[in-house]
Amino acid sequence: MGIPAYVQGMKAFGYKSVAFGTIIQQNVPPMTGCRTALLRAKYTAAGTAHTLSILYPATSNGGHAPAAATLLGSKNTASALAASGQAVINVTNAPTDPAGNAAASGDIIAYQCTDGTWEFNVVDSIAVKAITVTTNLAKSVAALAKVRIIGILADGFNMQEPCGASATTTIEGEPALITPDFDEPCVIQSNNATATGFFLSALFAYINK
Repeated sequence: MGIPAYVQGMKAFGYKSVAFGTIIQQNVPPMTGCRTALLRAKYTAAGTAHTLSILYPATSNGGHAPAAATLLGSKNTASALAASGQAVINVTNAPTDPAGNAAASGDIIAYQCTDGTWEFNVVDSIAVKAITVTTNLAKSVAALAKVRIIGILADGFNMQEPCGASATTTIEGEPALITPDFDEPCVIQSNNATATGFFLSALFAYINK
């Protein structure tokens, strides 16, 4: 289908594993003007089948049509400067997860820093439009910077690929999975249930269509 003609950049990730019962997560920052596409991933599940999932902010594309409040709540912006070293980000709209629920402790959050890079964090608590994250900001976040609430797997706002028990699964396609919107961060997760899994590698491409 000619996807290589539209590739603007690539990003590769290597080995990750943790004890079963803890999600294995790889954060994937966006590239400006592009969607993020999973070209290839290798994953070993031990004695239990696992699922690889890609989670992303709310979108009006890809079969989802959330209310405006949901879209703005998940695709938020900072309402004021959040200095590095602090743990609070004030946002413009009432924060929601991608499914439209009020954002809550445990939700994955990503935000663009003043140098253009992205940080990924986890919501600790929310007071109206003030989001406290679990790890202090490593870099400052400017007013009007993008703040994206990606939520959790249970929100059901994700794409999934099954990985069979006691086997190494290679996921690949043209491409295998593509985030619905441009310029948006995502994460790839394994549920890593019951028996430890091993995230061996993943290759993402940034495409302009």
